[in-house]
Amino acid sequence: MMKNMFFILSLFLFSISIINGQNVSFGVQGGVSHSKLINKGNGFFDLGTEYKTGFNVGINTTIDLGNWAAVRAGFNVQREGGKDGITLTDVNGNTIDERGHIYLHFDYLSLPLMMQFSFGKNIKLLAHIGTEFKYLAKQVFVFDSQVINGRRIKTVEENTSLFNRYDQSGFVGLGLSFPMKNNLKIIVLTRSAIGLNEISNAMNGNKLKHLSFAATAGVQYYLHKKEKG
Repeated sequence: MMKNMFFILSLFLFSISIINGQNVSFGVQGGVSHSKLINKGNGFFDLGTEYKTGFNVGINTTIDLGNWAAVRAGFNVQREGGKDGITLTDVNGNTIDERGHIYLHFDYLSLPLMMQFSFGKNIKLLAHIGTEFKYLAKQVFVFDSQVINGRRIKTVEENTSLFNRYDQSGFVGLGLSFPMKNNLKIIVLTRSAIGLNEISNAMNGNKLKHLSFAATAGVQYYLHKKEKG
């Protein structure tokens, strides 16, 4: 499925670039994300409901459709999930007056596709709306399991098989574009995304989805000609 999506995406971008003959740019970006899980069902799964920090890095191709509109697509590696507080025990299993944390890490490979709208001349305001197709590479729970001799013992459990491999999200974003020399621009973006699919079909009564916010910065290089404005 990921190969098919990548092929369709590549063919789509190539076709647009040939038909329009417009300016094409390539970029790299990276930054941080804050994400959590939301449950739209009536089940009792309540882990991952607090925001946790992750990462978002990737590459992109942007094809101008005119002076103010463009198509942008890319390939990202990103971590989503959530965290929660848990009760800790000692070596004998007795509850202690100390709280630990459980972190839910979802590592995705994603293919975002979006429309980009720009406003302004030199420093431009950017607006994005689009969707992304995601493949779950790995899912783990990392949690404080016990306290022994004053030291927290962390446990790592991989649970990739409990979750759907494929997900899709919709997002909107805002950013700024700063011109530099030699066809380069610095791009700063913020984005809010919500999952469109349930991330697991194995949890009765639960409808778990991702909710995330990301901030990235990167460099964009324009081919063929210098961007106007």
